[in-house]
Amino acid sequence: MLIQVTTLAFGLLPFAFATREFVNHGTTSGWPSTWIDPNTKGYVENSTSAFYGKSQSLKFGQEYLGSSYEGRYHAEKIYSNGYKRDEEKYYGFAFRLHSEWEFDPQSYNLAQFGANFNDIKWNGESCDDFSPTTMIWLNQTKLFARTKHGQMIKGQKCPPDDQKWNCDLGPNCQVTESFQLKSETSSIGEIKAGVWYRLTFRVKWKSDDTGIFQAWLNGTQVADKSKLKTTLLDDHRDYEFRVGLYANSWHDEKKMVGSQPKRQLWIDEIGVGSTFADADPDDIKKSA
Repeated sequence: MLIQVTTLAFGLLPFAFATREFVNHGTTSGWPSTWIDPNTKGYVENSTSAFYGKSQSLKFGQEYLGSSYEGRYHAEKIYSNGYKRDEEKYYGFAFRLHSEWEFDPQSYNLAQFGANFNDIKWNGESCDDFSPTTMIWLNQTKLFARTKHGQMIKGQKCPPDDQKWNCDLGPNCQVTESFQLKSETSSIGEIKAGVWYRLTFRVKWKSDDTGIFQAWLNGTQVADKSKLKTTLLDDHRDYEFRVGLYANSWHDEKKMVGSQPKRQLWIDEIGVGSTFADADPDDIKKSA
């Protein structure tokens, strides 16, 4: 009898370790922090006009300020413990573009991971400040993702700011790899305005080629990458997980394409955990 009880206990261990470490049901409360670039018209607010869960969601907005403004355009909520190197987690949220969203050939970021590297210096100067690693964004009607590898180690040489990707100029380099999130068997990757989508992804955060990146859109797999370097070689520092609206092309390209300077989107039912269910918006809203 004792043997039977012990066997049952060990059989339950995998479920005991499956935990949803963070959840948010579309509200501005419960987040460690918010980032909106100073001097912009960005905002993050509770909204009842559109929601995926029961009653409300997070509404994010930004507005293009013209060529005289040289800063960035973030409007994001931040979960501080997104990952450390060598961890493996699932992440997910539901998102909806404004019903009159204009699909232009510029990038609008929905989620990103990043850490601050002000303490990594070479010749007395910081190699970087906040550096995003994995990012997920919309360009026209398509979703894309990227990963970043390389290293950020104290005492190592850094390439010049305009050539951070060039590892020949210093080992503290940062190299990105981008790819589209799409299905080989359906058109699920084509995003429409005014429609809710569920995005869930799994990342095994490795600085060598043992990393994994998988993603699902509305339950259909749209990325399945293995033997992939998914993060920087570092000192196992924390990387933030951010969701919201970051109109990065406005800054990077120093212009706005199209005729829609005001952008809005909604995000709801956000989760982080050790299983797919922990990060699936359909499962998350059941726990609200």
